[in-house]
Amino acid sequence: MRGWGSWVGRHARVVVGVWFVAVVVAFLAATGVVGEGLFPRLHTSDIEAPGEHLTGRDLLRGTTREQGLGGSYTLLVAGIDPAAARRGCRPHGGD
Repeated sequence: MRGWGSWVGRHARVVVGVWFVAVVVAFLAATGVVGEGLFPRLHTSDIEAPGEHLTGRDLLRGTTREQGLGGSYTLLVAGIDPAAARRGCRPHGGD
């Protein structure tokens, strides 16, 4: 490892040049300047793994379909004193 580090130290310009060329080539390949780009090949897919997330997702989708875009959801928070938040109090152990 010491030998590798000393070689890099002695040839710093070569190392920086190689990194620069590698980054430029990767950027050109990703944007599609050279061949097909990365981003047109990407696509979204809906993962269908069984579990609670599917039930929740289906419930949320059903709710938004009935209510249209921008549907509302209700979040129930227990154990919070709204008056303490207005007074600027912090819970025990807070920053």
